[in-house]
Amino acid sequence: MFDGLDPETGKYGHRFHLASIVGLLGPPPLEFLQRSGCSSVYFDDRGKPLIPRMSIRQSNIHPVGNWKCLNPVLPVSWEDSERNLEGSNKKGFLNFVRKMVRWTPESRATPSELLEDPWLLGEVKE
Repeated sequence: MFDGLDPETGKYGHRFHLASIVGLLGPPPLEFLQRSGCSSVYFDDRGKPLIPRMSIRQSNIHPVGNWKCLNPVLPVSWEDSERNLEGSNKKGFLNFVRKMVRWTPESRATPSELLEDPWLLGEVKE
C-alpha cells in the first residue's frame, strides 16, 4: 500500500514511507505522536494544524501539518489508490479498508467487526 521509495534514488526510506501514509491519512493525532518513541524525528510535538512548508526540490508549498522532513507529503485519495475494482465493489472495499487503516489501534475495527463487514460478506450490490 505504501512503498516508501525515494523518487530520486528509488531506494526505500522511512521518511518517504511515512510521508505516503500521511498523504493518505492526514497528519497523525497528537495522542499518536505522544505515544511514539521516534515521532520527534518526523513530526513536531505540538500537534499543530496544517502548516505550509517549502520543499527544496519543488518551488510550490505543500501543506504537511507537523511534518519536519524536507521531502513533501503529497495528498493521495483512497479512490485513486485502488485501481483494480470499480463501482460499488470498489466503494465497499475502500469502506472495509478504511476501518483498518487508521493511526491509532483503538480507532480501528476489531477482527469481529471486520468479519461482519458487508463487503467481506459479499453483500455489496453492483
